[in-house]
Amino acid sequence: MADDVKYLYHDRLDSSLLTFDGNEIVDSGVAAATIIHRQKHFSKIYFTKNLDYRDEAEFRVVVLDETESREFTELPVAGLIKGVILGDRFPDAYLPIAKSLQLNYETRRLKWNNGRYFELRVESV
Repeated sequence: MADDVKYLYHDRLDSSLLTFDGNEIVDSGVAAATIIHRQKHFSKIYFTKNLDYRDEAEFRVVVLDETESREFTELPVAGLIKGVILGDRFPDAYLPIAKSLQLNYETRRLKWNNGRYFELRVESV
């Protein structure tokens, strides 16, 4: 499933997102109760975020594998990503990894200075 993220104040989110039905766990088992809970609250769990992040205009793709294989499937993202922006607290130690994962898009890093953000281009490291 894919959708735009909805931005809400988290204190206004339904508290049932964090609460599992104990009777469901007893009746169906932990694994089944987890699947039922995820299906019931799917959109709110995967496609909502605190209103503080509303300027991100985030779009998410969620792929769930109901099997026990734990295999990851590659998603074709070529041509979909315009760039990568790293946060101001991104550790310097991981910059070489971030740069090496870059395919054909630009990587920038936010920095906080004098009460505002500015972007720095991440050059080869």
